Amino acid sequence: MAVLSGRRRKGKRTPLIRKYVIGTIAFSPMALVRNKSFAPVLFAAIFLLSFLWYSSVFQDSLKHLMGNCFGPVMGINFTFQPNKAAAPRPRSFDLQSEINSVFNKIQRIIPNVTFTFFNRSTSAKISKVSIVNRREHYCLGEDLVVQVDMYDHLGDRKTYGGDFIRSRLFSHKLGAAVSGRVEDFHNGSYHVHFPLRWVDSNKTKVSIQLMHPSEGIAALWRARHASLGVLGFNGKYECLGKEAITDCHFQLNTTEEVCEYKDKFYEEAFYCIKPKNISCECLHDMRAVDPRVSYLTEGEGSLFARSNIGVEMAKGLKTIVITDCGFVKYFRFHEGGWHSWQKTLEALNMDKDIYVSYKRHGFPLESFGFYYFKEDMYTSRQIDQRGGGKDTIFVISMGQHFRQFPLTLYIRRAINIRRAVERLFLRSPDTKVIIKTENTRQFATLPERVGDFHGYTQYLVLREVFVGMNVGFVDAWDMTVASCIESVHPFGYTLNNILSMTFSMAC
Repeated sequence: MAVLSGRRRKGKRTPLIRKYVIGTIAFSPMALVRNKSFAPVLFAAIFLLSFLWYSSVFQDSLKHLMGNCFGPVMGINFTFQPNKAAAPRPRSFDLQSEINSVFNKIQRIIPNVTFTFFNRSTSAKISKVSIVNRREHYCLGEDLVVQVDMYDHLGDRKTYGGDFIRSRLFSHKLGAAVSGRVEDFHNGSYHVHFPLRWVDSNKTKVSIQLMHPSEGIAALWRARHASLGVLGFNGKYECLGKEAITDCHFQLNTTEEVCEYKDKFYEEAFYCIKPKNISCECLHDMRAVDPRVSYLTEGEGSLFARSNIGVEMAKGLKTIVITDCGFVKYFRFHEGGWHSWQKTLEALNMDKDIYVSYKRHGFPLESFGFYYFKEDMYTSRQIDQRGGGKDTIFVISMGQHFRQFPLTLYIRRAINIRRAVERLFLRSPDTKVIIKTENTRQFATLPERVGDFHGYTQYLVLREVFVGMNVGFVDAWDMTVASCIESVHPFGYTLNNILSMTFSMAC
């Protein structure tokens, strides 16, 4: 917790009698008192000023009391605002402008195509995959380039890009894998670049999966921003034996009274419909609610049948032979473990003088059972409340729980975290900060709600927001794509690799 301290300013004592200047007339209060003709005027002025000051304070206090008792309480901060005297000042540039800038950069890579009918969308089975400049063997450290040419279900060549491709190069024999970098030529053709990072005599394979056609990506982007999201929330209010559950969200379309829970410094807010005869301060628990809505058309929905997601396109490619050719060899890590996320967790190692604290992020949290939310804070505030220093390490991860909302919400949260890190570096430049990106998850999850396309756009946002900063960057997206992990909670050597890289950066 942040500790505020004050110091008495040193210097000469301030004289009890001061001279004041009004217009061009200098006068001394004590001189007016000695002059009896001016004394009544002086006392009347003092009384009037005192009354006006007292009246203003009294009226403000009365308004505050009446508002608490009878009206909706607006602007309540449930994330514990720091003392105003010690609060860091906001950045001079506008937060919304920066959010718009990042959003526009992501939007420019989204294909601007309209779904007509299924057979005109990209077909993974008809499309072709080949190796550019195929050779007998390749050298460690080189790049392998694979070409992908897309066709629709009618056999016609695609003339635009934007397909969502997941690619990896792997060796089961060695337990090694790496993801590919996709280069889109925006004419239906792609190059996928794979760095060759291990030696293998004959077992390294290429995998190219079509996750979603460009028509599906355009539909997912439109659907994600056609509403406030595909997940709702309930707030539970408890006060003096009374209990009520109401709807909550980042915006509410209602004519009823609304409670606003706003953090003015970070410009974050959410709202709940105010229960009758219960104060806004009585919000105690939150839970997620599935409204079971979709913003995809029936035709667009056919693009996301499970059989059309993650279809392998490189089955016909032969294995790759990679030789040393005089390059340095690489090493890997294996095995690992995991902890649950539902609670605030702490660990203490007395022997090595290590303290670890795990805190979940603030609203929204995708938990369909009620949980006590008042101990939660936005990550940016958690950073601002820490002093930092050479023995302090922050590891920050954000992703999966934001997939069901417009991307601007995620961008806002990421920028606020970056700003908090910038403030941290100003007061404690030797603090270490590590950003862990989100990872891939199961193909079977609903693409409109939590599909990997949404995760990929958020991954791009993190790279954009934290570019150029002196922070560690654990690319879990790259690692899980390379490992072909289809789990929201990576396991085995993939998890161990994520943790090993994090600890390497920390040390």
